[in-house]
Amino acid sequence: GQLVAAYILAGQAAEARRVIEQALKHNPKDVEALVQHSTFLLQDGNFTQAEQELNRALQSQRDSAQAHWALARLHHVLGRALMERQELQEVLRLRPDILGARLQLARDLTMANDPASALAVLDQTPLRQKRTQAAIIERNWALRAKNDWSSFRVGVDEGLALGRTADLLLQDAMARMNQRDYAGVRADAEEILKQSPGD
Repeated sequence: GQLVAAYILAGQAAEARRVIEQALKHNPKDVEALVQHSTFLLQDGNFTQAEQELNRALQSQRDSAQAHWALARLHHVLGRALMERQELQEVLRLRPDILGARLQLARDLTMANDPASALAVLDQTPLRQKRTQAAIIERNWALRAKNDWSSFRVGVDEGLALGRTADLLLQDAMARMNQRDYAGVRADAEEILKQSPGD
């Protein structure tokens, strides 16, 4: 697994695939190799085989958080929202510390017009992860969807104290728009465009 990750970081995807395929020839039930291979299949658009390999991985190891997370990504690509949420919940049951899965589940719930459930998911974030910008940003989106502008403003300020990213500047602009601070909105937009002129 570390060798595959190293090849991918080095931009040598073909070598990474070769290592995975050799591992699967040696042991067709290698859960880690099946999960990694499914990622390449997903990139290729081979959804059927990717799903088959992930199901095979879960038959071998039902409690593989990585396999459930990979299956959640597959369901996301295929537009199976309910199945994606079920897999993400299983990931978090097995590994509450996988922040990416938690943020994705919260985002899905917010987009499904259920910000209260999104906030409940985010409230269970391990303490060391709660104060990360990614967690703060996701929580802010849920607060915005809930129309809790005062908490949204507090969250935006907390995030901006950690760094002025484009997402937080956009949230700041939304808070300022709600306060009718149009000059502040324009300043935020200009700062975003300095960071990302093509936005």
